[in-house]
Amino acid sequence: SQTIGVGQTWQGVSRAFNTNYTNDTGKPIMAHVTGSSAADAFDIQITLTPSGGSAVVLTLVRATNSGGAVRGNGSIIIPNNTTYKWTFSGQTPSSIFAELR
Repeated sequence: SQTIGVGQTWQGVSRAFNTNYTNDTGKPIMAHVTGSSAADAFDIQITLTPSGGSAVVLTLVRATNSGGAVRGNGSIIIPNNTTYKWTFSGQTPSSIFAELR
């Protein structure tokens, strides 16, 4: 019951930056983000806070280009009972979120 992918499917999900979400599915999920911007650079971070644990911030996407438009993507496994929040720095990226749940 704790195995990623077993009985799960990829789903497009609506996620907003600076909003807390909790994986309460009973098993780990995989979250994926794709970001793009007409500007030169952006980073997308995720903050993971396990139930009763301390927050960890990871940069999942770093997109840079001195000439204009950029795009990047990244994935991460989110354990059950973990709160997660997407944030960004630099230009506001246009983002698409999906989760294997």
